[in-house]
Amino acid sequence: GQSYNYYLPGMTRKVKDGHWEYHVNGNSHKSVLCNSWRLKTGVPCGFMDQIIATVLEQLVQICASDSSFRVEKVNCLRTAIYVKVYEIGNEDPFVTPAEIFISLVDSDSVHYVGPKMIRGTEYKLIASAKGYTGYGGTKIWKAGYGDVIKALESLILREFGDTLTMEISCPFCLIKAGDLKKVRFWTVEDVGEHRESHIKCVEEGHDVETQLLLGPGEDEDDCVSLAHSVHTARTNASYTTCCTLTTCASFATTYDMKNAKPLEEILSAVVLVGLWNKEKKKVIQVGSGFIVKGKGGLIVTAGHILFDMSLSQEQNERKPIGKEYLGIENATAIIGIYDSATLCAHFLYTAEIVAEDLANVDACVLRIKSKFDKRIELNDATVVPVEDMPFGDWPPLKKIRSEKLPDLKLLPTRKVKRAEEILISGYDQSGDGFFSRGERINSEPCVLRGGLLSRMPKISSSSLTPIDSMSRQPGSDRNFKPQSEYIVDCVTKVGHSGGPVYTISGKVIGIVSRSDPVDPKRCYVAPADLILNLVKAAETSFEIPGIGSFDGPGGFGNLMSI
Repeated sequence: GQSYNYYLPGMTRKVKDGHWEYHVNGNSHKSVLCNSWRLKTGVPCGFMDQIIATVLEQLVQICASDSSFRVEKVNCLRTAIYVKVYEIGNEDPFVTPAEIFISLVDSDSVHYVGPKMIRGTEYKLIASAKGYTGYGGTKIWKAGYGDVIKALESLILREFGDTLTMEISCPFCLIKAGDLKKVRFWTVEDVGEHRESHIKCVEEGHDVETQLLLGPGEDEDDCVSLAHSVHTARTNASYTTCCTLTTCASFATTYDMKNAKPLEEILSAVVLVGLWNKEKKKVIQVGSGFIVKGKGGLIVTAGHILFDMSLSQEQNERKPIGKEYLGIENATAIIGIYDSATLCAHFLYTAEIVAEDLANVDACVLRIKSKFDKRIELNDATVVPVEDMPFGDWPPLKKIRSEKLPDLKLLPTRKVKRAEEILISGYDQSGDGFFSRGERINSEPCVLRGGLLSRMPKISSSSLTPIDSMSRQPGSDRNFKPQSEYIVDCVTKVGHSGGPVYTISGKVIGIVSRSDPVDPKRCYVAPADLILNLVKAAETSFEIPGIGSFDGPGGFGNLMSI
């Protein structure tokens, strides 16, 4: 027969501090939303019971009207209700459309958002949700948060009339703030005036999509059903996955050369980065990167190409960062250099990891250490059968300098403008009409055009993992939580990880980290400021002309300013 569940208010537990937190565990493709109402005249008797009954009624209606969602978990507490919603048919364990938390709180609660009253105790009704930011947070709103907000507004209107105003908190403030009392908010009217654009958090300078704050319009289709093929967070090989996708040759016809750096000069510094198992003579993982110091042989690439930074299979959170080279003995990085004559890259060097801070930024710095006796033509091409010739003992800088490697310059964040047109270069490894992904290594670079949407705010320093990564001995509790990232409007592919994101003038603002798991039109970029810190650390290890001296094999010395 049919089973029934009953809600008994007297049997519920108190709300503990850890029942809800306004952060996303370093997942910058997620957001936290919060709407609230100040209950100026106090809390009516039985009001929380009405709230829980209203929310439960909405959940039943959602599941009955939309078969694509199911309620995975409901936790009724004395002054709160927590709900977790999943998408039916989506087997990816890391995709949770929404978590919803509704609570009555006083001004002393750890869940209270916004400034306190000067005197006395004030109560608020808090409605918060977590989920994927893509498509303006449509997944969060469609998974029940929008219906719950509407139902709560109706309940408040019935109980209080039109005397209460809904406050909408800044999502960036919620994620960043160590003190929730400092979170900024707007009224619905404030946000509504910017319905088709962004609204700025004046005090902190955050630019926020108004659709994320208000939800999609009534006439907007829910075209963002989570594709079963989204696996970007599950394995390193597909960790990142770029608006217009073109090859170098075809892009040159549309590239505006006025006040721009020649495309060939840029591509000559964009490299193909592989993880080479020397024992099996096989490249097992491929990404992109760029030469940042040609005279020193320094290359920047994405950390997850050479380290395991995937999500845990058991929980929707990242595992501790794994060992370098995925823990494979006798493995190293292998570098492909672009040849303008063939319009392709050829493996020519090996490189070693000399600087990383993976707890805070998905990037690492490599240093060229040896050269193959001949360049490797990539035919069927995951096998590298030739031997390499070491550059020699420390310091081999004269030999590296003689290679005359071109490089690209980093552009500080303070000089980057929002909505600025940007380009991305890298080596797409998602497969083509003849080969499936992983069957061959694509050596032809592509150039992509996009726009800079916004910058994720810096996480407060108190929440950052201590920087102990320069020893390259990852601690067991070290997890990736990006300190800051750019959000770029560009559809990236597998293999673009580590590729430079740059302005028309050829200045690099960051490197590709990963794509949005829900909105394929967006990707996340590790910013130049954090990369520059790694480059400075790498430079202190070796005698680079005009910069500093060598501290010994494996040493890093003190950071230097340049």
